Amino acid sequence: MYRKIVCLLTFLFPLLGCQPSSYSLYSNLPVDSLPNESIIPFLLWDDLFSIQGTYFVYVFSYTCLYCNMIHDDMINFANNACNPVYFVEFNENIPIDKDVEKTIGLESIENLFIKGTPTLIMVEENKIKLNIGGVNNILETIVLYSN
Repeated sequence: MYRKIVCLLTFLFPLLGCQPSSYSLYSNLPVDSLPNESIIPFLLWDDLFSIQGTYFVYVFSYTCLYCNMIHDDMINFANNACNPVYFVEFNENIPIDKDVEKTIGLESIENLFIKGTPTLIMVEENKIKLNIGGVNNILETIVLYSN
């Protein structure tokens, strides 16, 4: 009996459990119920300087309490900002250091680091113009750059 159940689950899981869907910041809600979510572009950390023009990069983590606190604010900002906003999910390859002021003016990813999550970075003409961390700093900044 046990083998039959395992065989049945092995057969059904690919059919029911791994349906392709859009990447969502809401881990427990279906993407179809979040129409604005689908317009938020994600970016890999290594591709941060691959875009032309002026844009924002929001570095977040699903496990970050502070990121979750400002989640709705960042979604609204991404949908209403003067410039594009790209989301980058934090991973162990993203360097962390406290002196983010040293990153202003950088033109490549090699020496770029963040203070932690959440972080908001502004890139202008392929140079770091802004690199801030923390809920209050980010909330103050997104008010300035919202339409």
